[in-house]
Amino acid sequence: MSSIHYAYARWATERFPLPTDEQVANLEWRLKTELPGDYREFLLSLNGGVFDAPEIICPDPGYPRRGLQIMYGVDSPHEATELGRDWQLALFDDNDPIQILPIGRTSSGDLIILSVAGEDRGVIYFKQASGGWFELAEGIEEFFANLRESDWG
Repeated sequence: MSSIHYAYARWATERFPLPTDEQVANLEWRLKTELPGDYREFLLSLNGGVFDAPEIICPDPGYPRRGLQIMYGVDSPHEATELGRDWQLALFDDNDPIQILPIGRTSSGDLIILSVAGEDRGVIYFKQASGGWFELAEGIEEFFANLRESDWG
């Protein structure tokens, strides 16, 4: 079982309906970017969902402890969890054409960000609500492999 499937089986409290290839292609057209292959496959096979706050492990020792709450999805049943909303993209200056895409958030309001362009295409970052950035993983599989059971409650 992949780390992504394990995480969904273990911590997902709500799974969003799977999108069609056409829905993902329409998202890419609207964003004017091609999503990294592994992330595109993730959307088609699992899409987004709501999680029971597993702890996100970061290689940077300065990273605050946070729990994963949402992975945004294509055609999500909730407007606030829809992937690629204009308000999500507008959070960042100079993100036109799109360079980074918010793909999720923590229970503390921090963002999970996917690089969709440049040398770090496919890399996933953590963006603290208070401003700090940390690299989390080289791709979506590694991101999910870096989740663990939280011990805070």
